[in-house]
Amino acid sequence: MTGSFRVAKRAAKGMLRLRRGRVIFISSVVGLLGCAGQVNYAASKSGLVGMARSMARELGSRNITANVVAPGFVETEMTAELPDAKRAEYLAQIPLRRYATAEEVAGVVTFLAPDAAAYVTGAVVPGRRRTRHGPLTTDHNEKEITGGHRGGQEDPGHRRDHGQLDRFRRRAGRSGAGRTGRGLQLRACARHHSPYRQAVADRAAGDRARRHRPVAPRRPGRYVAGIDGFEDGIDGAFHSIAYGNPETILGDKFLGGPWEDVSQAIQVSAYSLMSLAVAAKPLMGAGGSVVGMTFDASVAWPAYDWMGVAKAGLESCARYLARDLGPDGIRVNLVAAGPLKTLAAKAIPGMEAIEGVWADRAPLGWDNTDIDPTARAVVALLSDFFPATTGEIVHVDGGYHAMGI
Repeated sequence: MTGSFRVAKRAAKGMLRLRRGRVIFISSVVGLLGCAGQVNYAASKSGLVGMARSMARELGSRNITANVVAPGFVETEMTAELPDAKRAEYLAQIPLRRYATAEEVAGVVTFLAPDAAAYVTGAVVPGRRRTRHGPLTTDHNEKEITGGHRGGQEDPGHRRDHGQLDRFRRRAGRSGAGRTGRGLQLRACARHHSPYRQAVADRAAGDRARRHRPVAPRRPGRYVAGIDGFEDGIDGAFHSIAYGNPETILGDKFLGGPWEDVSQAIQVSAYSLMSLAVAAKPLMGAGGSVVGMTFDASVAWPAYDWMGVAKAGLESCARYLARDLGPDGIRVNLVAAGPLKTLAAKAIPGMEAIEGVWADRAPLGWDNTDIDPTARAVVALLSDFFPATTGEIVHVDGGYHAMGI
């Protein structure tokens, strides 16, 4: 613990000046589950979780993340010396029925270090384990990240004696804790005090309001930073981006949808296709392909409301992109799939009304759990099997779109 704290404190000084950085601690699953005979080791590894999450709160405003990798049994020279009976006991508790390798642990660190994980902080990877005694999870750690609330209900495990909290705060004040500007400092945490809870609730309400404000359109080139690492170019780009606020513009709320949320849906769901295509264009040569996902916007669907308008914009956008990118040999097409059991579909109120009639009406039938036909269509359009097809919408819906009532 002391060594980890000193290294982190020293490294944080430079990160604070740069206003960016990544702190990654290597802990152990023993710190989450405990281990008989290793109280000191388990306590120190568990302490790294608290240290990382305190750093995540203290340094997050400076674009510095702090995370923990907690591997289980890793195949090393040290673990190879364990008795065979003990190794077999550990192996029986691992669902994958094998031990981890050092390279696999390093792979997790490699993910947390670059910009791809810039929004991951205070996390413990992996965060769950199963033992022979049944499931044991770290949900209490997850609640710490979300302010101690799950599903809008207060977790009784987070109640604290306010008198004890006040005594802690007084001691912290006498010792100078809580001051900032000196790298890492101890901070009196009043997160469970009722005024603090109210402040957290107010901040969350403000965050929700900001998420639903009109979003300033991004320049198309903003996406280049994420794909310009392909020095040899790319053959295709796949667009599957959409969002509509289910509380205001979905679920039979068409007549009352506010412009702020409607404009957000159109920007995220339609304008983003143009942004992606413009960003990918310099990396594509003749024969390149852009493929996007839509949901047939030629008719009005129950509950789909303003997302149907956004999809109509997406389909029109694809046609104009086909016109403008065609001279460069780049094709732009869409796949209109039938309803699929995805996370996105679950967020649409009333989607069950659409799914219910699809299988009966589609001549080929329809399995809304089978994504393979849709994936095959996307791959085919990305490939050179359709060298002269652009501006097209390929329906992968069992033939539903072609049927009358």
